[in-house]
Amino acid sequence: MRAEDLYLGWTELPHAEGCRKPMWVAETRTEWDTFRGGRTHSCPDEDCDHRDRYAKTTLRLLCRSCGTVRLLGGEMHSEGSSTVERYGYGQQPKKVGNLYLYPGETAEWASEPNSTWDYLVTAEKVDRITKDNLVGGIGQGRTPRGRVIWNAGAHPKFETGMYGTPMVTYTVVSGKQHFNTPTAAAKWIEQAHQTTPLKQ
Repeated sequence: MRAEDLYLGWTELPHAEGCRKPMWVAETRTEWDTFRGGRTHSCPDEDCDHRDRYAKTTLRLLCRSCGTVRLLGGEMHSEGSSTVERYGYGQQPKKVGNLYLYPGETAEWASEPNSTWDYLVTAEKVDRITKDNLVGGIGQGRTPRGRVIWNAGAHPKFETGMYGTPMVTYTVVSGKQHFNTPTAAAKWIEQAHQTTPLKQ
């Protein structure tokens, strides 16, 4: 998963006003053979899950402080787990000069747990990355001989993707100028910041 998918496009679930200790207790429940109702769905795709019976998963969130309960439901039960070291989101950002690098996911094939695929970059330490505080991005690539290289982009532009998720492009990119480390790429973004303001 790209770093922009880990950090952007998520909606924080608010607690009741004045909640003193905002913390969600999360539980899931799956009903494996729920009847959909209505006409039977017929589909030529043998892998289609849109039958008249389906797995209904509900996520229940409870805040014991403010008494708020939230129920989120969906079809096609899927479940997975990871760690913040592998998933990226949840780690503390790495400070490079005046910038902060928020790590994306570790490549699945990586043997080293710190082989982060990409980073989002802000000019200040933040709780949530948004289009208002994102100033750049850093991505990993490979030379024809397989050596890891890094590219950078600054001046982010935001668009909405096909499924409503945010897509980020950069109007200033390092192009054929590659870097040996994410730190070097971040210094390029910082230089771009000094040359031209990243927020116009």
